[in-house]
Formats: sequence, structure tokens, C-alpha cells
Amino acid sequence: MTRRYKLVSYTLIVGLLVMVSAVILTSRQRAKGPDGAMPPAGGEKLTADGYKEKARTTLAGYSAIAAGGNFTSAEISKIKDDFLAIKGMPGEFKDLHLQLVMALIQIEDSLISGDQKALAEGQKKINEAKAANIWLE
Repeated sequence: MTRRYKLVSYTLIVGLLVMVSAVILTSRQRAKGPDGAMPPAGGEKLTADGYKEKARTTLAGYSAIAAGGNFTSAEISKIKDDFLAIKGMPGEFKDLHLQLVMALIQIEDSLISGDQKALAEGQKKINEAKAANIWLE
């Protein structure tokens, strides 16, 4: 008889754990936005035009210092940080955003290491992104 009680109690405990897990997972799914991603910390979601404006303004800072030709890793780091501060972008711009940030990281690293080839590649990536997205000009 005690063996039967142990089996029943273990079954009840496992059942309760499964139910609690299901409740937790369901509440997490409700907290996510319609595209399945968690909403940004501030709760704001940028429109396509809002993201375009922020990205264009931030990239204008890069274009201004790149036109001079003599820029530092600290200046590039500031622009990279400005891009990373953009939150709540529409999903259609996430790949572009990642490409721009990665290009800025490559430029920043190349300035620190003195690798001119990597610097040229990073600048080429940004120019390609600008050519593919004319609104970045």
C-alpha cells in the first residue's frame, strides 16, 4: 500500500510541475509581441519611417567624419554606440542594422590594429548598404 501512495504522490508532483511550467510558458508568450520578439525595454516600437530617420541621422555622422578621411576609433565607436542605442526597429531593417553595426565594428578594430585592408572592407560594406538603401544617403 505504501508503494502505491508513493507512486500516486510522485505522479501528482510531476503533474503539478508540468502544469506550472505550462502556465509560465503561456504567460511568456503573451508578453511577446505579435512577431514573437520581446518588446523593447522602453516599450516603443519604431515605424519604418522612424527607423529610417534615426539610421540616416546616425550614418550622417559617419559620413561626415569619413569625408575628412582622418578619423579615430573613438569616433567610430561613438557612431557604433549610437546605432546600438536604436531600439524597437521593424523586423525588415534588422539585417541592415546588423550589417551596419558589424561594418562599424570592423572599421573600429582596423583603426586600432592599423589594418588598412580591413578598414577598406568595412568602408566598402557601409557604401554597399548605402547604395542598396538609397534613403541612407
